[in-house]
This record gives sequence, C-alpha cells and structure tokens, in this order.
Amino acid sequence: MHRLLIAAVLVTAAFSPKIAGATDLRDPFDLPGVELIRAIEGSAPEDLVRKSRELQDRIKQDLEIVRTCDPCAPEVVEFKALVTIANAESGRKRFGLVNRAIKEKITPTSDLAQYGQRDYWASPLETLRSRKGDCEDFAILKYAIFLKAKVPQEDLRLLIVDDRGEDHMVLVVRLDNKWIVLDNRTLTMADLQEVVKYDPPKFLLDPQGGAQHYEHVSVHN
Repeated sequence: MHRLLIAAVLVTAAFSPKIAGATDLRDPFDLPGVELIRAIEGSAPEDLVRKSRELQDRIKQDLEIVRTCDPCAPEVVEFKALVTIANAESGRKRFGLVNRAIKEKITPTSDLAQYGQRDYWASPLETLRSRKGDCEDFAILKYAIFLKAKVPQEDLRLLIVDDRGEDHMVLVVRLDNKWIVLDNRTLTMADLQEVVKYDPPKFLLDPQGGAQHYEHVSVHN
C-alpha cells in the first residue's frame, strides 16, 4: 500500500495557481534554500484528483456531524477532545501537542490489513472509530482537527512526498512565515526545507480538491 505524505489539497488538470481567489499551491516552496525546478502542468493522475475531491467532501460531512451531533458518538467525543487540545495552546506547541496525541491514539496499520484495499483514505471520524490508520489517515485527521480549531485553511497543506520510492503523506502547517511538517513517523516537527532534502515532494493537495504534480526540487546549501 502506498504511504502518503499530507500537507493539503489536490487540483484538477485545469487548475492554475493564477486563478483569482484560488489557493497558490506553490507557496510552501517559496522558502530560503528551496528552489522549485518544475511543476508539471496537467499531469496529476485522475484517480488522485478524484480521491482528493471525495476527501474534501467527506471531511466536510464529518465536521458537520461534529457540529450537530447530540448525543455524540465516541469518535466524535474524541475528535472534540483533540480540538480542545489544539485550542488550549498557541504557536508551535499546539501543533506538537496534537501531533503527539494522535500518534499515541492511533495504531499504524496498513490499508490492506484494515480495509482489504491497497490504498484507502479514511475520513477523520473513521480513523478515530477504528483507532488505526496509515500515513494519510494520520495526516487527514490532523488537517481536520486544525480546521475545526480555526487554523486558517491557507495555512494547512496535505503533501505527498517520495519516501525512498514510496508515496508518503504528511501535514504541512504554516507558522511564523515558515512551513513545518507533521509526520506520523516522528514527534519531531521539522522545517519543510529540511524535509524535502530527503523526501522530494510529488503532489500538493488543496482545499478545492485537486493535485499539483512536482517533478523535483533542487536544494541549495
């Protein structure tokens, strides 16, 4: 099963960061020490674009359940507790506390073992219900938690990177004009410009539901 690195949002082949009001998908790579060599226009796989759109719809559905439930299912109660953790602190600490809480709560499990599928993106409440998930499930859950905690959507990205030949998804968040990476493999929150030295970005996902495909990046010393 593919491991997916999330920061946030897929775009259709027709999507362009120049569209008025659209999210600029390239801004995480506007960093000292990181040069984007080439964004490949219109080359995101159709199944990735479809999954991104479906994911955004399912996140919205889950957040509506969180908003309206009474009484609430156990997984919704846990979701609200994680939002409370996020709202209790500010700055880097809030992201670190949620990253740790989710890592302690969710058992890493492949999609094949849990769902009988090679690659399945669970919704946030699905992941909390099963208490199992792989990299994209961790990233999607964190993304939804911070959305509910009123972190601006433009400060969140789901990013798929190349991890030694496998796709891996992480959440990338913008803090103090820097992008930091929340990865289910570690409690350390590294700066994005350090991560791309060994995990080249492949696809950047966004809130409209689409994907920008990157060929590679060059890193300057």
